[in-house]
Amino acid sequence: MQDLPIARVPTRAMTEAVNGQPHQGVILKTSRYDPPRITRIWNFADGKYEVTFQGADATRVVHHPRRELPLWVALDRIQDARNLGSIIRSALFFGADAVLTPHEGVCGVMSIVSKVSCGAAECANVYRTANMPLLLDKTRKQGWSIVCATSGDSPMYKAVPIGQVPPLTRPTILVIGSEESGVSDEIARLSDMNVQIPPCGELPPFVDSLNAGVAAGVLLASLRFKGE
Repeated sequence: MQDLPIARVPTRAMTEAVNGQPHQGVILKTSRYDPPRITRIWNFADGKYEVTFQGADATRVVHHPRRELPLWVALDRIQDARNLGSIIRSALFFGADAVLTPHEGVCGVMSIVSKVSCGAAECANVYRTANMPLLLDKTRKQGWSIVCATSGDSPMYKAVPIGQVPPLTRPTILVIGSEESGVSDEIARLSDMNVQIPPCGELPPFVDSLNAGVAAGVLLASLRFKGE
């Protein structure tokens, strides 16, 4: 037990406190979660790799992959809290080591994110970085592969259908783009491979892709490392 103070109040007061959201009779007030910031992801060797955390001492922490090789999910300008919560849960479920988000211009890890993730946000490694393109570029030079999810048709975004993606042979960062505009050009230029989830039938013109959270789950379930 953590010896937490408990206040018993009428159900109506609880409902008002959470602006009418479902609470099942229990509300826990916590401080805002601020994901740790990282500056480097190092090369993978001898079954492990290191991550450098931002700070005066630039602490380096050893990570061990949860799958055959390291797999991270990087989010580019994701704004919807429900998408973020869904992606964190899928990343944890499918063996990703961490979820990486930009420090600014994205949805933060708030209460709705934790709720949608059904507890996964409290178990997964969620990190932030001040400069996503720079970190991805440095990580790529450490032997990692950058794989971007895209629905674009331009030469720059020429994509491999998810069912035709060969087994991955290097540590990989899967980048999921924003709900409206996908992966930014700056990050797309770093991509070693773009993957696409093709539709299985004709679509109306206003439906050109999946919800970002759903797409992340499909991609994570489909990607395989050589040897798995």
